[in-house]
Amino acid sequence: MNAPQRSFFLRRQIFLVYHLQHSLGDLQDLNTARVVTSKLNANRSPEQSIRASDLSAGALILESLGGIITWYKRKAGRDIMSESYQTLRNRIGEAALQKTFLAFVEQFPPEIVLNGQVTPRQYIEGRENVLLGELTLLRLANENPAFAPLKELFDDTHLVQHTPYLQVWEILQTYWASKAPRVTTDDTLEDLHHEETDLLEILTHLFRRYPHSLAEQLAYLRGYWGHRLADLNPSFVVRFLRGEDYIREETRPFFPMTPDAPPPPFPTSHDWQKGMRAIIEEDGADEPEAFSEDLDWMPNVVMIAKSTLVWLYQLSQQYGREISRLDQIPDEELNKLRSWGITTLWFIGIWERSKASERFKKRMGNPEATASAYSLYDYEVAASLGGREAFLNLKARAWKRGIRIASDMVPNHTGLDGDWVLHHPDRFIQLPRSPYPSYSFTHEDLSDDPHIGIFMEDHYYDRTDAAVVFKRLDRRTGEERYLYHGNDGTGLAWNDTAQINFLNPEAKEAVIQTILRVARDFPVIRLDAAMVLAKRHIHRLWFPEPGKGGDVASRSEHGLTKAEFEEAMPEEFWREVVDRVAAEAPDTLLLAEAFWMLEGYFVRTLGMHRVYNSAFMHMLRDERNDEFRQQIASTLEYDPEILKRYVNFLNNPDEKTAVEQFGKGDKYFGVTTLMLTLPGLPMIGHGQIEGFSEKYGMEYRRSYYNETPDVHLVARHEKEIFPLAHKRYLFAEVTNFRLYDFLQNGEVNESVLAFTNRSEKERALVLYNNSYHRAQGVFRSSVKYRNKQRETSPENPHIETQHVAEALGLKKGAHWFTIFRDQISGLEYLRSNTVVWGRGFLMTLNGYQSMVFTEIREVEDTIGLYRDLHDSLHGHGVPNVEEEIKLRQLRPLHEPFVEVLSSLFEAFETDSPHYIVQPETFTKTYGTFIREAASRTGGVEVDFDGLVRDIQQFSESVIAYEHRRNQDSTVPLLDDAPGWGNEEPIEHPEPEHPYLDIKKFRNATLAGWLSVNQLGRLTSKNGRNVGHKSRGFIEAWLLDKPMYRVFREHGLSAEDAGVAVVYVCLLTSQKNWYKPNKTNAIIWQNVTTDLFNDPLALQYMDAHEWGGVRYFRKERFEELLHLLGVLARRQHHQQGSETTARVHTLLSGLSEFAQKAAYRCDAILETNFSGQEPLPSEITPDNSGFSTDSSIKPTSTMAYKFEVYQDKKGEYRFRFKASNGQVMFASQGYEQKASALKSIESIQKNAGEAVVVEVEEKNEA
Repeated sequence: MNAPQRSFFLRRQIFLVYHLQHSLGDLQDLNTARVVTSKLNANRSPEQSIRASDLSAGALILESLGGIITWYKRKAGRDIMSESYQTLRNRIGEAALQKTFLAFVEQFPPEIVLNGQVTPRQYIEGRENVLLGELTLLRLANENPAFAPLKELFDDTHLVQHTPYLQVWEILQTYWASKAPRVTTDDTLEDLHHEETDLLEILTHLFRRYPHSLAEQLAYLRGYWGHRLADLNPSFVVRFLRGEDYIREETRPFFPMTPDAPPPPFPTSHDWQKGMRAIIEEDGADEPEAFSEDLDWMPNVVMIAKSTLVWLYQLSQQYGREISRLDQIPDEELNKLRSWGITTLWFIGIWERSKASERFKKRMGNPEATASAYSLYDYEVAASLGGREAFLNLKARAWKRGIRIASDMVPNHTGLDGDWVLHHPDRFIQLPRSPYPSYSFTHEDLSDDPHIGIFMEDHYYDRTDAAVVFKRLDRRTGEERYLYHGNDGTGLAWNDTAQINFLNPEAKEAVIQTILRVARDFPVIRLDAAMVLAKRHIHRLWFPEPGKGGDVASRSEHGLTKAEFEEAMPEEFWREVVDRVAAEAPDTLLLAEAFWMLEGYFVRTLGMHRVYNSAFMHMLRDERNDEFRQQIASTLEYDPEILKRYVNFLNNPDEKTAVEQFGKGDKYFGVTTLMLTLPGLPMIGHGQIEGFSEKYGMEYRRSYYNETPDVHLVARHEKEIFPLAHKRYLFAEVTNFRLYDFLQNGEVNESVLAFTNRSEKERALVLYNNSYHRAQGVFRSSVKYRNKQRETSPENPHIETQHVAEALGLKKGAHWFTIFRDQISGLEYLRSNTVVWGRGFLMTLNGYQSMVFTEIREVEDTIGLYRDLHDSLHGHGVPNVEEEIKLRQLRPLHEPFVEVLSSLFEAFETDSPHYIVQPETFTKTYGTFIREAASRTGGVEVDFDGLVRDIQQFSESVIAYEHRRNQDSTVPLLDDAPGWGNEEPIEHPEPEHPYLDIKKFRNATLAGWLSVNQLGRLTSKNGRNVGHKSRGFIEAWLLDKPMYRVFREHGLSAEDAGVAVVYVCLLTSQKNWYKPNKTNAIIWQNVTTDLFNDPLALQYMDAHEWGGVRYFRKERFEELLHLLGVLARRQHHQQGSETTARVHTLLSGLSEFAQKAAYRCDAILETNFSGQEPLPSEITPDNSGFSTDSSIKPTSTMAYKFEVYQDKKGEYRFRFKASNGQVMFASQGYEQKASALKSIESIQKNAGEAVVVEVEEKNEA
């Protein structure tokens, strides 16, 4: 009988109870172990279940112990089992031994006994020594505490109770400890204190040292006995490693990416540094430098992400019409994005998605779900989005605005029912059988193809398990394949995907061809989950090297050694992709989603243009500031070019929203400032700018939160962030990027980031304090950086530092000063170049404060003005340095002006009817002011006393009139004083500013106007152009500054005070715009020429440049028309309805011309007003100034309209919109559209006769 010694034993009862096949096979085989454990676990509770990996490990451990016995026999030079058998015969007799052997074979029958090929007695004959070894292993298994969960399989209780089995074991132990040879191992066994040891100590040491862990026992056997057992069987070492892998597969913790589950720990900067070192050590040498060269547009990309379906839904809600196709995206949205500084628009979910994924997600609880954006059927623009035709339309319109379109490419996997799954199944990692016997696939077929069935594993549906494969059934042949789901090894499998096999050359080439096809349409491609396709991770996940498996369940048994894998995949997949794209689609930026400390490797060696930098978001959010600074510093010293190629973001589709992570305050704006000013590619999330808090799932068709943009957040972006986006060229490169240590009390404050950069002649200095605590310190020298330009060879990197003054190119010399303008606060800071070259920059930052200096200019101080200002400011900022110097020179003029303006304002504000509190004082003060002003003009001779007297008298009359009018609103208007009545402007909206106190605002404006409107008489001989000259003096003498200060001191808000100053200036220069004796064309020409050449008016109208064209804001322009109407009605009210009608014509005409010019400054200035048809002017006004002729229809410029729409509940509603787009009122809901239209008709018919009734609402208790 030549059957070998068994290493594991199953009781006969196990075969009978669990219906196991007699030809079970080796239990070390994981599939065999799974079959056994699945049957055993069928009737066990989860906590009592047996793991297949434990069963496999147990079999391997017992085989190893048998191998150790063989090693011992060789080492001792004696047949220990034969000697032991003779000792037993002498002690208990042959009959007792045969009884024990017979019971053992009957209780634990080998396959040939189970099959009836031989009887137990026949099996025993001649195998006594072998059976003694098997009995030894059986007893060791029963005494090993770590084998306890498996004891049902090999329980020796029957032998203990019915045979001399225990007596046999006791005799063996005594013999081995006292009589058998003691041997020396090559090195002393751990915890054995004798250089020589006996067989019993060797066999039991394993479970005495590691009593409760099969994994630790395997590791010990591998580490200590592996090389010894390999002499008996070379496969031992690999099998030990595999056994450990199997256990890891079944026991490793997972991090399922659900909303309630915490994400895996994010690597530290130390981990990041180890990443490149690990790559170097693993491959035996530094990876070659192989950056892909940027095209000129690539460094300046500013990208925004949009979840395509969600965005289209939001646009539909915003515009009140269906927007479901790409070609329906309004130009206004593209214009807005470009005005924000966006140059790349990334569409998430643009491709045709998997229908199977959609069905499964709906089945799992979201009836509105579509497929995941990363579970794809094919790379065709989705038909529901308008297909390729709609995409090309959008692409062309975006490109006109300088916006490139980006898309995802998902190279790792396809959807469950993707075209390749249906027609090219060989391209996927698969098995011909299910990897786990417990898997079942009986639920619905998710495929539309009648020939191919797609079945998810059943336990997904009740959420009791997450299978790693799904079943593909070919109904034409009956063939079943089990395709693996995509998986990155960090959590559960991506259950709506199929994993492509990159060891299949045909599959790999098909993926590359798809990438090239996408690249021909999309200049920017985001490569999803790119890190899983690095060679080391394909190997780790799907074909793991022995001892390194366990990340994807069931794949350890299909692993390859490093040599085998290198032969199967000699080159990096991504390197081949990058080279092919560079050759065949060179105008393409490849952006890799890569983590796991591979960021530097992906860009430096694999050649990706850009790579995700999650450290930016995680470390700054968690204020791990020292780690973040260290990451930048380490990169600069290792290879600065990597820094340029990071993609920085505050959120991405897989993370929480930016508002949830960073809020809406200074910290958010500080980190966003870093995103826009550090080298790298800034990526803005969907809804980030608007402050949306909803995280959009990849399967969302729409948003579920009813969110509207946070107008204040958007406005702050417009002020602080968008200007930086437009200057990306200044921040994007790394050649001149320098990071500085911010020293506070002699130590580096890691919370403060201070850095500089340059682009040709432009320079930038950026600071941000990522801490709640105030920071005050100095920075002078940069951290170390590698200067490749000064290297003779890569093997000898040139490391250096640089002084901040040198980095900014500042001149040396005591007479040189530098002015730094902060983009965020608008303040300018003056620094002495000598101080900067010496001590460096001394700066103070409040908690989470950021400062961005992009306007840096040097000045030479020839007469000491800058020195004096520098010494007096003590480092503080001012709105404008040159202006501040001029203000100091203008103090003799400003001081009496402030007194005059304050006295006028107070006179308006007082409740008593005092006009000028002290006429003599006013005369003296105004006289001082006017004489000081005259001394600065060199103008004509002026009767100062007469001029002061005229101004005083006119001021008294205006103030007196205002006091009377406050008491009686029917007091007639003055002939020559601007003001506001109770009437509305003629067909134009009120100013948009919500003044808190209209009376105080009016008083401020009148006081300001009275104080300056006659200054032009100082240089006017004939009294002509006094208004324009007065306005010129306001600007030349900076009178708007003290005027603003007085308004603020008298209670106006900052915004109201600013607007009041603007109104004073425009009232002063434009008060005579309406000339009754001039033609309409001449007036139109004069007004547009004046306004659109007036810097203040342009600023007020928010004139801005986009795409090389200067535009102005419609709403602000309408406000100026309102102001012109007020002036004309006030000054020409005695001409009555004729003036009112003509002013209406002129203003409506200007509004229409602006609309026809598309609110372009150049177009309205080039308008030919001659020959234009006048608008209706034969209006019979009532005493309020409004037309009562119902036959006069509103002009097209007014664009008042009713909008009918259907709400989410399906009810019909309407809203009434003014010409500026503001909703004036909205209706209730109607079941029928006809009912809504009938209500509109009723309003149109009856509104003119409706009376206005004031009612007082009382709060109900």
